[in-house]
Amino acid sequence: MWGRFTHLNLRLQRARYIQVVMCGRYAANRDTGTLTEVFKLKNLPVQLLPENFNISPTSKTYAITVDKNQNRTLEIMTWGLIPSWAKDNSMSAKMINARFETVDEKPSFRSAFSKRRCIIPMDGYYEWFRPVDPKEKKQPYFIKAKNSPFLAVAGIYEIWKNPTPGNYDQEVHSFSVITTEAKLGLETIHDRMPVLVPDKNWQAWLDPSIQNKDEIRSLLATPPDGYFEFYKVNSDVNNARNNGANLIQPLTS
Repeated sequence: MWGRFTHLNLRLQRARYIQVVMCGRYAANRDTGTLTEVFKLKNLPVQLLPENFNISPTSKTYAITVDKNQNRTLEIMTWGLIPSWAKDNSMSAKMINARFETVDEKPSFRSAFSKRRCIIPMDGYYEWFRPVDPKEKKQPYFIKAKNSPFLAVAGIYEIWKNPTPGNYDQEVHSFSVITTEAKLGLETIHDRMPVLVPDKNWQAWLDPSIQNKDEIRSLLATPPDGYFEFYKVNSDVNNARNNGANLIQPLTS
């Protein structure tokens, strides 16, 4: 699907005039037929989710894992990783992203990076460019693959067991998106971008038996030049309650 690609490195170069937090909203196609065809899924959840063009932190959304027989499985998870040792789920909204540079070192992420990896299928994601003048409004952009229906985004997940007796969500599966320094023109909008998994490495990335951190890191890569396209979109996306296909349409004025 990608052709040529380059391995990620650990160097972070800050772009000028750009905000720090990244990838806090994205759009996802809920057509499980397309998901099944592209990702060769074998298992689907009993209840399916509606399409969502404005997924925000702590939302329920899809993630791809493997079952004990290495069959690719579509799961419903919460966006915002809750560490297994957490006393409650209050950390979730702050744990939507994990930095590629330190994901195998941070106590909240290192176990998941070793044994619980997933792929987050995105139509694309939103990013906000912040002008140098604080009086100017931030401009949202939609970023997607030019020639693919999905971005196969690298994620890690945890299984958190709620210690509160009688709580409705006794066991919560939650994930973080892995991010790296922005390249391929995306650095003009923001200094971070989600890490993608090349299709040839999907199965290995999902395989929990692969636990050597250097081998795991080698499965991730930067796409070739021209892989992404991005454009300005309407500020309606700023409000997480707004939804609909109009949010991902190019801004015309």
